[in-house]
Order: sequence, then C-alpha cells, then structure tokens
Amino acid sequence: MAKILIVDDKSVNREFLSTLLSYGGHSVLEAADGAEALAKASVELPDLVITDVLMPIMDGYELVRQLRNDPQIANTQVIFYTASYHEREARSLAASCGVHDLIFKPAEPEQILATVSKVLGGSPTNQETPASTEFDREHLRLLTNKLVANVNAKTQSGLRFELK
Repeated sequence: MAKILIVDDKSVNREFLSTLLSYGGHSVLEAADGAEALAKASVELPDLVITDVLMPIMDGYELVRQLRNDPQIANTQVIFYTASYHEREARSLAASCGVHDLIFKPAEPEQILATVSKVLGGSPTNQETPASTEFDREHLRLLTNKLVANVNAKTQSGLRFELK
C-alpha cells in the first residue's frame, strides 16, 4: 500500500486519520506542522500528503509551495484536510497551488478513504509552483480572516469572564 504523511497541528485529527489509514493497510507518518512535514517528506518520500491548511509555524499552503520547489518531492500528491467553514477560500487557494482534492472536517471515514483511493489511483501529474502574487494575496487574506476570528473569539470569551 501507500506511504501517507498526515499533517495537522491537532493530535486528535492526526490520530483519527492515522488509525483509519493504517487499518486500510497504508504506512502512515505524522507531523504537527508544515515545517516538520517538509523535513519528513524530504527523507521519507511519501506517496501522499494529507494536510490541514491553517497551522502554526508553516501552514498547508506554504508546505505545498515548498514541496513543489523540491524536485525530489515536487510530484507528491496532496489532499487538503480543513474545516468546512473555510471551503470557498480553501478551494480557491488549493486550485492555485495544484491541490485538486479536499476533505472538509468533519468527514465520514468512507469519504476519506474514497478520496485517498481516488488520489492514489490517479497518475501523478506534474505539479506547478503557484503563481506568486495572486496566491500570496489570497493566502494572506485567509490567514488574516482566521486571525481576526481567533481574536474575536478570545475577546468574546474575555467579556463573558468579566461579566461573571
């Protein structure tokens, strides 16, 4: 079966995918962020990377950009595994960096397995490095929106705490 690298900053998400894919006979590696994943991919040469999009240190988009810049792992297939409320942005940026398959959290095991099978069954395509200016603009917008949402959530939490 395939060697699959799972990249997510939440250990529960990594464990879920690892268990599911290991049960299916795949060899699974894990990384907590894009930088760790890039280092592992360079050594382990996975057949597939399944990565969260928004992570600390190096996010999924930058991970794909770095993968595509390394000739040894440039053609590695990638699936984005991200929260469904980022669907529109994720699809747009995924397409711009050559990622054609996305799984939105939460996902049923059958859907995950079907997507993995589809990607692994397809022939590897020559992946392109994303166009820099437009990709950077969209990437920055997505990260800024996530940061604003986190700040708003923390502010609301603080207000509730002060009212008690």
